[in-house]
Amino acid sequence: EAECEKAAMDIKYNTDTKIEDNARLYQLQKANFDQEVNTA
Repeated sequence: EAECEKAAMDIKYNTDTKIEDNARLYQLQKANFDQEVNTA
């Protein structure tokens, strides 16, 4: 049972990390896009 819980926590942690990375990447791309729009 503990092994199963640990696996579930690992998956949840990895998923959260991926979501964080994607959110950061999105913010970065959005900032670059906004900058280009403003300078155009």
